[in-house]
Amino acid sequence: MARYDVTPYIKGATRAKLSKTDASRIPIPLPPLATQKQIASVLEQADRLRKQAQQMESELNQLAQSLFLEMFGDYRKKPEDRFVPLSVIADVVSGVAKGSDLKGKQTRIVPYLRVANVQDGFLDLSEIKEIEATERDIEKYVLQPGDILMTEGGDFDKLGRGAMWSGQVKECIHQNHIFRVRLSNAYEPKFFEYYLRSSKAKLYFLRCAKQTTNLASINMSQLKALPIPQEDRNKQEQFVAALELIERQIQAAKSKGEHFEQVFQALLQRAFNGELTAPERKAA
Repeated sequence: MARYDVTPYIKGATRAKLSKTDASRIPIPLPPLATQKQIASVLEQADRLRKQAQQMESELNQLAQSLFLEMFGDYRKKPEDRFVPLSVIADVVSGVAKGSDLKGKQTRIVPYLRVANVQDGFLDLSEIKEIEATERDIEKYVLQPGDILMTEGGDFDKLGRGAMWSGQVKECIHQNHIFRVRLSNAYEPKFFEYYLRSSKAKLYFLRCAKQTTNLASINMSQLKALPIPQEDRNKQEQFVAALELIERQIQAAKSKGEHFEQVFQALLQRAFNGELTAPERKAA
């Protein structure tokens, strides 16, 4: 089944248009009903595999959150003397500003992270842009493995989102709409990353944030005042060790999901192009 040429039904010299009458005259080439059903069955199987992988990834993420809650409890119910401000246990800085006057200064081009790169619990590094910066700014803002990156604003449900940097890109800095949190040795970055997803942290950001229509933002002072639980380092390490096992399974499920998504889209494209046909049955 090949694509059908609809050009003869389109009219207009300067602006192409297709009338309802002409559209109704276009013949739609279809394979036999039995073949259609077999093609639909193939697509349904591919779609089911895709959704199963997505469901598995979702359930594993929920398991990781449940593990955090089981090990550390609900921080909303714990006394305030169990917490210290973030500024006590971390160095918090903003990033480099775009459009700065760099005339007469020695600069070079380096990669940098934007707000779009920082998601809730992960970094989207599919597109990393570059920026011109001075050596002083590069030294000041260059990211180190274990740094936590947080956005200063966004949608209400994503306020205070953050993710850990693992050194994926050499000599990478960050823009001024992203806060870099560099924790003391008393804290595991992964523990802090999951704490940011807790109800305690999310409620804090919602209460102190500056809110506009559909958006909210926090400033440096508010972030530095974020209450951080005082937890034993060994207990944090136990959580991270257990989390690594879950995250390996999450990554495996994610890879399967991406593979099945590609297969499904390829099959769908072939079906609409008339290239997906059922295999001929051999004569008995």
